[in-house]
Amino acid sequence: MTATTPGTRLALEDDHSTVEWTSDDCLFLLPRDPQSAWEYPYTLNLDPQSLSNHNTRADFVYNKNYRTTGWNMGRDLPAGEYDVVYVNPKLDMMTMMSTVDSLVFSVSLISQVSQFDPTGLQSTSMYSPGTLYIEQGSAEGSISLVHTSAMVGIPIQLGTNTTGQEVYLDSVKVVAANGATPFSAMVHINREDKSKINYYFPASELKRSWETPVLLQSGESVYAHILVYPTVTGDVTVEVYGHLADGTLLSFDFPRPGRTLEAGYHYDVDTKVLDVH
Repeated sequence: MTATTPGTRLALEDDHSTVEWTSDDCLFLLPRDPQSAWEYPYTLNLDPQSLSNHNTRADFVYNKNYRTTGWNMGRDLPAGEYDVVYVNPKLDMMTMMSTVDSLVFSVSLISQVSQFDPTGLQSTSMYSPGTLYIEQGSAEGSISLVHTSAMVGIPIQLGTNTTGQEVYLDSVKVVAANGATPFSAMVHINREDKSKINYYFPASELKRSWETPVLLQSGESVYAHILVYPTVTGDVTVEVYGHLADGTLLSFDFPRPGRTLEAGYHYDVDTKVLDVH
């Protein structure tokens, strides 16, 4: 079984990070007629040979022996109707399951840690607004996907630095004003009517941090990319945390007016310049 994806997995305008499919990406097929209340999805692996120029299109292939102890488990892929989802292997892992009624994305967006490149790229989860029907003996199919969240890009730049020391970026927070809780950690999508989406576990802040602090260079921006489930934020403060080479802690606050964030869009905010004295 081969599934072909249209376009790019992260089709967000004016993004400052890669939009390419990568070799460890997977699609998950969720039966519309599951055999139990909770069922492992069928996993389709990206075929590296299928990648288009710029890696914006790819085919995904079903291998029933993929991780036989926990994923496809030697199962044949039966004919039938499926929902299709994508979860980023660098962020979401397998914190997505299906029930009879809902697609459940239980990955918490409250604290997003980047173990990888300094831009901290993590694409959003995606799901199929329609369904994929696999006929008996069929060898291929195609499906479109839509995003579950927005991405906010916050450029951080070192301004003046009179300390004579290197400055490192540790984390960036977006904090709602006056104790408001506009953010969510979980999304449930109704499988019968995917326009019905519920968000759970309200929170007052979102955080992007780096396992390895990022060295800031004067005049060069580092982007903190933060995923946000759709919301109206209200007024917020962007809080930036870092440290000097000698361990001295640094913090900066930048108030911002609120805005409406919609799934599938990338939002840039103005550059946050850090003057260190």
